[in-house]
Amino acid sequence: MKAIVERLPSDLPLSPRPYKILAERMGMTESELLEGLKALRRSGIIRRMSAILNHSRFYPCNVMVVFKVDEEKMDSVV
Repeated sequence: MKAIVERLPSDLPLSPRPYKILAERMGMTESELLEGLKALRRSGIIRRMSAILNHSRFYPCNVMVVFKVDEEKMDSVV
C-alpha cells in the first residue's frame, strides 16, 4: 500500500488506461492496484484524487485582496 501512496501523485500517466500502466511499473496487476486504491479510500488514507494544476499557466493572473474590518463587524462581512 505504501508504494501506491508514494507513486500515485507523481506517476499517473496520461493514457486511456493509466492505472494499468502504473500497476505494471509497480509490479502488480491493474486489478490489484485498483483494489489497493479502494482500500486506501475506505480507510481514509486517501481522501480524494485530483489533478494538480500549474496555476500560473491555467490562471495567468492572480489577485489577493485584504480588507481591514472592525472586530464587531466581522460577522456581517464574512
